[in-house]
Amino acid sequence: MPLLLLQIALVLLLGLTITVVAAVAVWWWLLGRPPVVPGAPVDFTVENRYRLLTIALTVAGGVGGVTALVIAYRKQLLGEAEHAREDTKLFTERYARVAEQLGSDKAAVRLAGVYAMADLADDWQSRRQVCIDVFCGYLRLPYRPPDGAGSAEDERAALEERQVRHTVIRLVRDHLRPGAEVGWNGHDFDFTAAVFDGGDFGGAVFGGGAVSFRSARFVGGDVSFRDVVFAEGAEVSFDGAVFDGAEVSLDGAAFAGGQVSLRAADFLSGTVDLSKALRWQPPPELDPERAGPVLVLPPFGRLLRAVLDRRPVVRAGGSKRARREAALRRTHGMPDREDLIGYLENGHVPIAFTDRRVHVTPTLKIPYSEVAEVTFTWHSETVGSGTDQGPSTDTITYIRIHHRDVEERLYQHGDVVVELVRAIRRLPRP
Repeated sequence: MPLLLLQIALVLLLGLTITVVAAVAVWWWLLGRPPVVPGAPVDFTVENRYRLLTIALTVAGGVGGVTALVIAYRKQLLGEAEHAREDTKLFTERYARVAEQLGSDKAAVRLAGVYAMADLADDWQSRRQVCIDVFCGYLRLPYRPPDGAGSAEDERAALEERQVRHTVIRLVRDHLRPGAEVGWNGHDFDFTAAVFDGGDFGGAVFGGGAVSFRSARFVGGDVSFRDVVFAEGAEVSFDGAVFDGAEVSLDGAAFAGGQVSLRAADFLSGTVDLSKALRWQPPPELDPERAGPVLVLPPFGRLLRAVLDRRPVVRAGGSKRARREAALRRTHGMPDREDLIGYLENGHVPIAFTDRRVHVTPTLKIPYSEVAEVTFTWHSETVGSGTDQGPSTDTITYIRIHHRDVEERLYQHGDVVVELVRAIRRLPRP
């Protein structure tokens, strides 16, 4: 505030100085322009006097106008700052009241607090992440689902708490769905170690933020991720999660560019059904040895085709490609029992993908069950060449692919092969 007043004072002082100078000049002219220096000639005409008067008045008016604009602008800034302070105070008071409601021992009051917190998040854009963190923090609180083993009063309290928790999940879902009046997409959601005994995330779009289900426990009920989209930019982690009794469905889900991880997750009981997911680009990361009967996945061939369904892989099939595919089979010595899925043009010998293995060259064939043993190294070489302008050098970067005791160089599409092999590693063993 003192700095603002100082700036206004300086502007006013400058304007006053210019106005005084202009007034003195006009007054000097009205007095007949007495010589400032004795003996100086006087040669002002009536026309010159008129011009001087016009300039002086224009300068004075302009300075006055600028001064008025500066003062008005400063008043506006002061008003906006005061308004911002009032808004912050208002939202802070609302936040405190809502937080008190969420801490109530009465389920009805907590439920009202959940809706109030969602409204506050919608209204308070600059602190929306804070409100979302409160939602997630509520789900991370210790919770014992109703199991029929406690007293009637305990069971009733647990059922009421379940209603509150499922409402939190539903409100998060509604704000992540396309077409939400106020979207929460792009924010972080931390459900680390939360307990889920049901809940519906169906139709939500996770993209542009980090979502953590690390060490979460899915212990009962139906947990729906139907039609969920894991979009580009999303980082969704189920690392270390425990699935023990819940029926988790991902029917219609789309792994559409987001990074989804289920590493070190335990599948103890219940069902985690990924068999009806629509897209797998890229597929989620998981430990194949943990993929027991609880985890239901699509057939390996379908997963593999989803991984390979990207450019610049050429999909096999079609009358126009029949001759090319026949030549590929001859080059790689590919038996008829292998189903050709697609191939990468890679110089003279394309890299072919079948339902059983990758045919890198006629001498390097990698079964999908052994892709974990494949290693890659990047190299650069400087080679010389000659032109009409004289000798020159070029730097060529290539990838060496190693499997068992066989090694090959990949100059073209090497990075694509690396990406595909790493994606195939995430799939359950065929």
